[in-house]
Amino acid sequence: MARPLSDGDFAMSRAARAARAIAWCATAVAVAACDAAFDPPPPPPPPVAVVHVTPDSGAVVAGETLQLSVTLQDSTGATITRTVTWSSLDTMIVRVSTTGAVRGVNAGLGAVVATAEGKADTAKVSVLPVTFVTVTAGGTHTCALANNQRAFCWGYNFYGQTGTGTFAFVFSSPVVTAGGLLFTAISAGGDHSCALVSGGALYCWGRNTSSQLGLPGVPGNQHTPQLVYGSIVFDEASAGSQHSCGVAADSTAYCWGHNTYGQAGEGSQVFHPNPWPVSGGTHYRMLSAGSFHTCAVTAGDAVSCWGANGVGNLGDSTYFNRPVPTPIAGIMSFLTVSAGEDHTCGIATDLTAWCWGGNARGQVGSGQVDSTVPAPAAVAGGLTFRQLDAGGAHTCGIAADSSAVCWGINDRGQLGDSSTTDRHVPAPVAGGHKFLQISAGVQHTCGTATDGRVYCWGSGTSGELGTGLLNDSSVPVVVAGQP
Repeated sequence: MARPLSDGDFAMSRAARAARAIAWCATAVAVAACDAAFDPPPPPPPPVAVVHVTPDSGAVVAGETLQLSVTLQDSTGATITRTVTWSSLDTMIVRVSTTGAVRGVNAGLGAVVATAEGKADTAKVSVLPVTFVTVTAGGTHTCALANNQRAFCWGYNFYGQTGTGTFAFVFSSPVVTAGGLLFTAISAGGDHSCALVSGGALYCWGRNTSSQLGLPGVPGNQHTPQLVYGSIVFDEASAGSQHSCGVAADSTAYCWGHNTYGQAGEGSQVFHPNPWPVSGGTHYRMLSAGSFHTCAVTAGDAVSCWGANGVGNLGDSTYFNRPVPTPIAGIMSFLTVSAGEDHTCGIATDLTAWCWGGNARGQVGSGQVDSTVPAPAAVAGGLTFRQLDAGGAHTCGIAADSSAVCWGINDRGQLGDSSTTDRHVPAPVAGGHKFLQISAGVQHTCGTATDGRVYCWGSGTSGELGTGLLNDSSVPVVVAGQP
């Protein structure tokens, strides 16, 4: 006879049934999982096989930056993306950012390495020293363009004409202009400077008492480069004593600033705070702003001048001021023209030199000391010239053999012939240097030599020679800070 089930038997039965249910559910889930689609894990990414840095070699001027890029490839040649680590083999020569921007520190040969997953590539980077490629001498200051397109200025700075961001009294050695702009050409005037950037925008700085900076509504002096009003695209510009001029890309000449003598060339004596078209149409290819007159060369190689003419500055055989462009006397063709304080010089198409205007100190170079020479006169000596520049009351040029000669007043040694004696004909500059370019200021002269250095001579009491001293020199001296 069967034993009746107790309460305990009922409890065990319930537990057994629950266990069987759980087991069945687990089996069902497993079966369902087996029936689902199988997704294998993704394959590991291909390892880096090749690291390639572009460019594999390059050059950068000290203080400037060269951007490198890197390409990573796997074993099939496919481009892949991975984390790249950049490093410099000599941080005293170059330093590199996490994005491959290489900054030159000191002149020399450096190397930068890009590494990814144990693979690496190296780029060689030559760091070049900062050198000056062109120089321009103004009233009592000087400016130069370096091989990194930065502008450096030195000398008297009471009006901010060095553009260094201060009105410090004097800089006796080169200081870079503020603002970080890259320039293609520069011109130092009386107490202001102007420079072009790539694309033709013009910036000016310094004294602005006659609106020579081209900034309508901004009458004050400016100690940093300021964009000239009007959005004109310029091919070249020239800073005079208290006015400025430029030739636009369409060959139109513009002037602005002081205009008492008609040096703006637009037919009046009104001061213009912004670039104003010179009368005569769009046919100029170069010009030069002097103290109170301006001269330009037309597309047809003719020279016209305008402005002050009290000592024959304009070369038209008269002494009348001209508020519009007036052709010089004679039928000659010119390559270039340069307007000084009260005289003008030019190189004819046969490379001979001609000057006219004030000649009280022999600055016309004809061999005579006449008070005025109102029409072009041949410079004595029979030299042919590569470049010519008219300064205060002296003139300097580079002869065909690249030697430098100067003539005119020499009271501060501005002729560079190791004396302070005036010269009425071209006299060799001392030192035997060969020059690529020369610029005559009011009482000093500077030139870029073939040895890669800039030299200056003449008045230096305002620091305009850039030697770190405040002394005159009657022979060329090296501007400080050059290799």
